[in-house]
Amino acid sequence: AALRIGYGAVADGHQSLTAAWGSPLSLFDDTAEAVAVRRGVPSSDIAAARRARLLVDEAAALSDRTDAYEAQVAIAHREGRGVRRDALLAHLDSLDELAGRLRAHVPALRTARAAFAAAAAAE
Repeated sequence: AALRIGYGAVADGHQSLTAAWGSPLSLFDDTAEAVAVRRGVPSSDIAAARRARLLVDEAAALSDRTDAYEAQVAIAHREGRGVRRDALLAHLDSLDELAGRLRAHVPALRTARAAFAAAAAAE
């Protein structure tokens, strides 16, 4: 349960960033970045979009790791064995820390989205 709760906060942060951006951040690639540079989007706003993409990539990796831990915990429970508590606690800390970084980046990404939209409209 703790794993799902921890990952739930990460998923909420991921959804908040996606909502602030208006589309999946995985679509913000090198080509999209080059278009933004050509349109004159400020470098700080491009950096904010790039950082958001990296954060959601990190969230995806932690999702995979959470799934693996859940499977290990289920097997350990079924077989009456223990799990490495230190590794599990470290993962929960990673989830909590990433959830905070995702939430904290939403305002910067909203500002960046507005700058991207203004640059596109000015074209």
